[in-house]
Amino acid sequence: MFRLRCFLSVAAKDGGGVFVRVLDIPEEPVVGLRVRLSDSEVRKVRRTAPSSDEGEVNCDVGLATYEGSRWERIKARYESRGWSLLEEVMGTVDWTE
Repeated sequence: MFRLRCFLSVAAKDGGGVFVRVLDIPEEPVVGLRVRLSDSEVRKVRRTAPSSDEGEVNCDVGLATYEGSRWERIKARYESRGWSLLEEVMGTVDWTE
């Protein structure tokens, strides 16, 4: 088993943040590997890096955008699914750029 520390950036219309979730998987973590983050969400690993914790690998699993949703609602949804918020950014997002 391999332990992944997955990082996911999330953006909504009035804020965003970076979440982390630890997963145990049977395959070696490599770029392009598909990981199941929840019953309904599977993402590809975009980048990997060794973790400071022995036996863990850090991985970037991308960006999720919610143009029409409020950040507080999206944040609560991810936290209820087992994600931990690492960093939060508040402010209006200009989706036209």
